[in-house]
Amino acid sequence: FWWGVAVSLIHRILNVYLLKTGHALGSLADHIVITKTPHSLLGSALGLLLVFRTNTAYARFWEGRKIWEQVTSISRDLSRMA
Repeated sequence: FWWGVAVSLIHRILNVYLLKTGHALGSLADHIVITKTPHSLLGSALGLLLVFRTNTAYARFWEGRKIWEQVTSISRDLSRMA
C-alpha cells in the first residue's frame, strides 16, 4: 500500500515540477511505467509471514491451554484428597 502511495506522489510531484519549469523531461514523466511485480511479491511474502506467525501464536496458545488444563486437573485431584 505505502509503496504505491510513495510512487504515485513522486510521479505527481515530478510531473508538476518538470512541466512548470519547462524542462525537456516534462513529457518523460508522463511515460514512467511502474510494474506491479514488487507490490505482488511483497504482498505474497507478507501473507506467508502473517500465516506463519498466526500458526505459531495458535500453537503457543494451545500448549498453554493444555498446561492450564493439567494444573486445574491436579488442583481438583488435590482438593478431593483433602
